[in-house]
Amino acid sequence: MAPRKRQRLILIALIELGERATTKQIAKRAGLNVNGVSQNLGVMDKYVERLGGRGSKTTWRLKVNVPYAPILHGEVMIKAKMVLHHDDPPCTARLDENGYCPKCNLTPDIQNTRLYPYCPTCNLSLKEMKCPNCKWMFRNPS
Repeated sequence: MAPRKRQRLILIALIELGERATTKQIAKRAGLNVNGVSQNLGVMDKYVERLGGRGSKTTWRLKVNVPYAPILHGEVMIKAKMVLHHDDPPCTARLDENGYCPKCNLTPDIQNTRLYPYCPTCNLSLKEMKCPNCKWMFRNPS
């Protein structure tokens, strides 16, 4: 049986948080009440496993063999990850975590940068908000 809308929101929040998070972090990310999230996670043993902790500090992890497609192909789509690129023609290289362009060997100012959507799981640039590798559709994070 596919997860319900609220459970899907919880699973998407857990995916966005790196597949491992506390009940409180999941609730905040999903915009839901901590108690409701805790109750839902307790019955979602097909998708998540409890790692330990008590109350809102209980840590949860997505199970390894969970198929993401049924979760994401409902009414709710996961957010695309936005990655900073150098946007000074002809260079459009992806910047590293420090804002350094490996192609030009310089750090561009903010006027010469642009955000591009990326798949959070495959870490590939999206074409029309669709991942070329996993074929998932994403929504803009704004």
